[in-house]
Amino acid sequence: MISGYEAVTKKLVKIADVEKNPKDYDLVIICSPVWAGSISSPIRTYLNNNGKNIQKVAFVATCADNPGQIFEQMASLSYEPIQTFSVQEKEIKHGSFIDKLGLFIDGLK
Repeated sequence: MISGYEAVTKKLVKIADVEKNPKDYDLVIICSPVWAGSISSPIRTYLNNNGKNIQKVAFVATCADNPGQIFEQMASLSYEPIQTFSVQEKEIKHGSFIDKLGLFIDGLK
């Protein structure tokens, strides 16, 4: 419940210091679970602190049902992604996400 509250209220939380500078990479892929329709609070904090240092970004969301507005939330803290990918719990259980994952990977090239 605390994590859902933090996500909904857009709370920034304490995270470990980042050892790698995202400026040093051609592409950074940011993955977040969907918590109460929002970015997880640790990913929100990471993007708040580092999002504008990312040169090129892609987003991944894991969710029970649908990602909602999570990609827009992530972009507001960094930049528009070159590619997005969301995977639902049922897709993982049935293995039906594989083709969709291939399209995501192809879009990163």
